[in-house]
Amino acid sequence: MTIYSQGRIIDLSNDEGLPFCTVASLQHPDLMAISDISGYFTLSDKAIGDSILLTYIGYDTLLTVYNLNTKVYALKPSNQYLNEALIVANDGPAIALIKKVLRNRDQLNIQNLNFYQCQIYTKNSIGFDTDEDSISITNFNKTTKFPSKLFISESVINRQYNKPDKVFENIIASSSSVMKDLQFAIPPDEIQSLHFYKDYVRIFNKDYVNPISNFSWFKYHFNLDKIYEEHGDTLYKIDFWPKQKSYNCFKGMCIVSANGWAVQKITMQNANDEIYPFKLHQEYQNHDGIWFPSKLSSQIKFPSAVGKDYPFVLNQDNVFSQVTFQPIYIQPNKINITEINADSISQIQALRPFPLEAKNSIAYTFGKYLFKTTPMGYLLKNMQSFVNYQIPFGPIAIDALSVFQTNLYENKRLGVSLLSNMAHYPHFHLGGYVAYGLDDKAFKYGASIGWYFDKIRTSSLLYQYRHDIEGNRLFRMRNSWYDRYYSNLYASKESHRVEYRKVHSTHNISVGMEWNSYNPHFDYIFISDKDKIDHRLINSGFDITYRYFKGRQINFFNTYFITQNLDYPIFEVHYNQGIKGILGSQFNYQSLEINATKTFRWVLIGNTNITIQAGKVFGHPPIFNIFNAPASLTGSLTLQVPNSFQTMHANTYFSNQYVHLFLEQVIRRLYTTRFSTPELFVGYNAGWGMLMTTGDHDGIVLKDYSSGYHEVGLGFNSLIRLPIYDWFAFGINFGGYYNLKNLSPIKLGENFVLKVGMGFLF
Repeated sequence: MTIYSQGRIIDLSNDEGLPFCTVASLQHPDLMAISDISGYFTLSDKAIGDSILLTYIGYDTLLTVYNLNTKVYALKPSNQYLNEALIVANDGPAIALIKKVLRNRDQLNIQNLNFYQCQIYTKNSIGFDTDEDSISITNFNKTTKFPSKLFISESVINRQYNKPDKVFENIIASSSSVMKDLQFAIPPDEIQSLHFYKDYVRIFNKDYVNPISNFSWFKYHFNLDKIYEEHGDTLYKIDFWPKQKSYNCFKGMCIVSANGWAVQKITMQNANDEIYPFKLHQEYQNHDGIWFPSKLSSQIKFPSAVGKDYPFVLNQDNVFSQVTFQPIYIQPNKINITEINADSISQIQALRPFPLEAKNSIAYTFGKYLFKTTPMGYLLKNMQSFVNYQIPFGPIAIDALSVFQTNLYENKRLGVSLLSNMAHYPHFHLGGYVAYGLDDKAFKYGASIGWYFDKIRTSSLLYQYRHDIEGNRLFRMRNSWYDRYYSNLYASKESHRVEYRKVHSTHNISVGMEWNSYNPHFDYIFISDKDKIDHRLINSGFDITYRYFKGRQINFFNTYFITQNLDYPIFEVHYNQGIKGILGSQFNYQSLEINATKTFRWVLIGNTNITIQAGKVFGHPPIFNIFNAPASLTGSLTLQVPNSFQTMHANTYFSNQYVHLFLEQVIRRLYTTRFSTPELFVGYNAGWGMLMTTGDHDGIVLKDYSSGYHEVGLGFNSLIRLPIYDWFAFGINFGGYYNLKNLSPIKLGENFVLKVGMGFLF
């Protein structure tokens, strides 16, 4: 059995670890190692007594003898400096260099290449932040010994890219210490982007200003630390750090090459401690004039559940090879999809680019123990169910969200929904539910049966029967989740629905046919051409919904996730057709709605969020199928709901045609403390809607907003930040909105309302 021992490579000038240094034995060329993001490396004990060579760009090469007594190897920064700087500029040499890189940004961004192909080896590990091989933890007077690395996964991905933003990834090898029989892989750009030349770098759902971006010098300090020559190239080391603590900026260093004015290396870490400490490192290599990633590394530290003395650390290392730029087109059905080969689990040893470190080898052994005998193993075995909010019990599962709900009609709703366990029946679905409302004292029930055409359930055909209550839709398109809390026009509803749904990354579509019978629980009469319908309303028809957004479809735990690219808009279309005479249907109409959302990110002024909605109804539908303005006012202090009118009561205005604009400008973070990280925002919402069929509806007064509706808001995101055991925080937003319709003096709860928003922060 091969034994490995660990060492560390540091910068002699500051004692900081040097990532991605190469360590190679001269006597045994097959024995080599690459240091991780903190400078640690592991080399086989077979190399003891060998001469080893430690190399790193910008540092003098170190030739020494490998022995077990030396744990730290210090590299000296290279003295091959030029006699004088080559760049002179009014705004300083460092910023002048940054601007030179920016002028080439479009050519340097691999996202702008027409084609590329590469192979990526990815290693992920989770363990304790310690140099030791193991730690001992004492809880309840019992001491337990744990290996320093608890989890490891590896994968080898063949990645193919076509411009613009079309990606196909084939995972040809994968291995996981705790999921031996499950297909599992984390693509490299789930933690940091392969496309570095953007204005922002997104970490933990938060945007950080890229130091290599336009106007970054207004938020960063830059310092040209040294200039040196290597392999015929002139290299410039630039340090950077934020000008103000409140800026969402990194601190770190980059090395710029004069060969094409490109970033050759960059190391970044968060300058503030509002989220977990992280460090990112990227290296690039020149391939016949094209700079392409060669190594990426990420390190994120988390608080430990066993005490602050043992924080967790997540590491991801990526090595790129077999880089080509051939004009090979991706098949349309493979675009933005990650596939896993059926035999990928058995391939990792043959494709691993360098030997596995001792700590990670131990993690494989420990993982088998976790998977087979601990609650963690049960969690991982059933991860597919848990990410879908289901609790499995053998061949069945309970929908956790069905046990308790609330709405304005039933008040509290108790129930249970039983489903076939998707792990046991990946293609077949059978389910049923029953619920009881405490206020209306009535039972509701339903059932469904369906078939999924692939294992990860991206294509399905489903039949559903429901005998339930339902409120009219207030929040159309993306915010229907809020309907149950704000809708106050309820009806008993019996429905049959058949739906086909296809999820294919950028394009999502559903087509459904539905029969509905409504019995309103409010005063309502529909007046048709011949008579009044004051009891059972029957509506039959079909609907089509299409949703477009740039993203990637990634296979985790035998299920899938869609990763959205915020650089692109979201566009949705919904068409509904009521057909009179089919199965007793009493209504003939058509309706069309569109929704477009886009986030614009600016280095200087923050983010601009814009949503535009529009809809039109042709014909004469009942009240449940005309439009009503999305409204979220319930009192002087109410919940802030995205894409809604904050100063409007629910079901105030109705329309046959409408246009809405929701605009929010997040200006900047004001300061950062442990309990407050406020970001100032300004909001403006506007709407117009006309109701041309008021004569169709009796028993209820319906108004439109053909004269327009306008409101403005001002507030702070994350004004209050409440840390929860250092793992994450509960954030509270606070602001106020004013109705501009009459420009009358402020009256709290009428034309002015205070709004509070809540959510988890990382």
